[in-house]
Amino acid sequence: MVSIAFVAWLLVQNPSFRIAIVCYDEELASTQLRKIRQIMKSNWYLSLAPATRIRKEKDTETLFETTAGGEVRALSVQGGITGHGFDYIIIDDPQKASLAHSETERRKLEELYASSMANRWRAAAEGVLITVMQRLHVDDFTAYMLRVRKDTVHLNIPAVAPADMTFHLGDDEVHQFREGELLEPERLPEEILEELRVAQGEVHFQAQYMQAPVKTGGCPIDPAWFRTYTELPKYDYRVISIDPAFTENGGDFTAALVCDIVGDDVYLVHGEQVQYDYPNLLRWIEKLDKTWKPDLFMLETIGAGKGLYALLKERDINHVGTIETHGSNSKLRRMEIVSPMIEAGRVFLPANTEWARLFLRLIGPFPYGPSDDWPDALSQLLLHLPTARLRAGQHRRRRFPPGPPPQQTSLRYGMHYRKVWLR
Repeated sequence: MVSIAFVAWLLVQNPSFRIAIVCYDEELASTQLRKIRQIMKSNWYLSLAPATRIRKEKDTETLFETTAGGEVRALSVQGGITGHGFDYIIIDDPQKASLAHSETERRKLEELYASSMANRWRAAAEGVLITVMQRLHVDDFTAYMLRVRKDTVHLNIPAVAPADMTFHLGDDEVHQFREGELLEPERLPEEILEELRVAQGEVHFQAQYMQAPVKTGGCPIDPAWFRTYTELPKYDYRVISIDPAFTENGGDFTAALVCDIVGDDVYLVHGEQVQYDYPNLLRWIEKLDKTWKPDLFMLETIGAGKGLYALLKERDINHVGTIETHGSNSKLRRMEIVSPMIEAGRVFLPANTEWARLFLRLIGPFPYGPSDDWPDALSQLLLHLPTARLRAGQHRRRRFPPGPPPQQTSLRYGMHYRKVWLR
């Protein structure tokens, strides 16, 4: 409606407008431009706006000009903002949802606005900036604009009205959005919204569907979300997730969680935390291998973990999958990403075990509790669960190849028949 139809409508009003469409990547911006071009070349548009025509010699994938001197330019956040000044800048989804919790990415977008967008106007006093986006974070680009531009008009339309809301559609037209009313009951009925709430978790649902991001700088995990079991089901794969540290008699723990993958669920079977130097740490991992017979060790090889993978290979422990980077995601952000899976009840703990009670006491106040080692071991497994499943299967087949098929015995089949003469 805004990035396509509204732009075409603006050029009906004034074909000399210069308009920029800015998306996260240039491909999306070019797609918007292509759809605007389709509208403007349609017969009904040509008859509606006879003065608005696209110049044939200036009609490319990322730019077209009008015969009246206007233009529409497709730009990207990644490629930067170029051009000779605009009347309208329309920003359409400038942040990827997966990167919205990265402070580095958020600051990069703010810097792009301050250094490029804010001074790209033909007439600064008359330039119009429109941002169309879902809320993604309490400090996302919408929050930034509301903070730095006091004249910003915020149109906030949630999927479900949290209270009575009034929208003024025109001088004499008003729409009343009553508390609890669904915005689009045909497309997003109540049962679909509830599924999304469970699948995404409350934090993400509140941001993207209710347009009301909540501050997650507190504790992202509620211990009540973990389900319990008294008997272990048959597992598909067994993985031991290890968050290593090389300390003895003080400092961080090396944390291990023995995890059974059962379909889409994860059963935490056993947990240990130790403070060892290198030699004792290696012996401890060997003991875990003999005791629990995992299909895969998942090992963080960042910082203190560098070199541990090679040492394990020397001890003939080759069934190891390494995590070599977390990108720009902090410990808190990694736990926020996997929190919907825990909230949905897909992670199980054994009932009435001392280590499980300690685990809950540590993960409840995370990241402000006394230790974050077990929580880190859990989040790294859940973040890389599809890869862990794949690697576990590969190592299992390598270590325990299927035996030869049973030897075939030679059987002779005969056909007994008699001739029947037909007369």
